[in-house]
Amino acid sequence: WLSQWPISIKRLWIWSSLIIPLPFLFHAKFRSALIIPAYRGMGEFLLTYPAQTYFELLVLLAGLGHFLVLVAGIQVPIRLEWKEDLAKLKPFNRKVMWNYGFFIFVLIIAFGVETLLYRYEIVSGVPPALGIAALIGSFWLLRLLVDCFYFSHSDWPKGPVFVIGHALLNSLFIFLALTYWSVLGWHWWLSH
Repeated sequence: WLSQWPISIKRLWIWSSLIIPLPFLFHAKFRSALIIPAYRGMGEFLLTYPAQTYFELLVLLAGLGHFLVLVAGIQVPIRLEWKEDLAKLKPFNRKVMWNYGFFIFVLIIAFGVETLLYRYEIVSGVPPALGIAALIGSFWLLRLLVDCFYFSHSDWPKGPVFVIGHALLNSLFIFLALTYWSVLGWHWWLSH
């Protein structure tokens, strides 16, 4: 009978189930005994290091994250059965698709290598390095926008492996875009 409910009622039910019990879970004694001390302790810990240290770590992880994207990218032709689908194209169009895939693969390698080689320059705010960071951050932001507004949910392959993989990849893309744009924002904030 639940499957017959309209989607808006289902969403309302889910949000109500999540929000209504919150006051019972996070009552005043719980907040004062656990949540507030935990936030204070975390804040004190985070303030023991300068912001530059955290940005260096984030940029290092972002550089390595590009190689995780490549691990997923290597699996795409097999898992999405490109051989069968591309065989339907004319030879020239098939070559164009493989060419695009190859250049995107090389570009992501370059993003990872550039980030790892020049991570201190990016964090220090050297203008050409910040230009590279803006390019990389824009690339991943645009990739996310394409996923949100161009691809539809029905376009994606079915099955839990693809759903989990899609969620993990989008999480990585969000991390990459946020890392580069937060470094740029931090330098803009420092300069003003």
